[in-house]
Amino acid sequence: MPKYSIILKSGEEIPGEFKSLLEEKFDEKSLDKLKRFGGRIQLSLTAPFTDRKQQKKGVTVDQELIDKMASSNENATKLLSKMTLKQIREVAKFVGFPVASKTTVEEARKQVISYLFSDDTWKKISK
Repeated sequence: MPKYSIILKSGEEIPGEFKSLLEEKFDEKSLDKLKRFGGRIQLSLTAPFTDRKQQKKGVTVDQELIDKMASSNENATKLLSKMTLKQIREVAKFVGFPVASKTTVEEARKQVISYLFSDDTWKKISK
């Protein structure tokens, strides 16, 4: 997600567009400390929701799908990026890889890809 940082040097004033917001959210003591010693103001946007339009609804997890994924890292990434967490868990179960219950979608994708291509990784390391 996008992030914007403002670095303030010791004695530097807080920029006008942020001053009223910071005065509303923080106490005067904290803002005086920021002005006296300097610091960083960081603004970030986070959106926890995914665009469901890109996800495929009826994915059938079978050997054909696994073979497509195993053909290349790019194929696996492309196919898994369009799957829900439930579908990714089905893929993981099919290949015999356990996925923790608190795993996020992104972590699950990375773990499944890592598992599918672990042989290639170890071959590269051993060379």
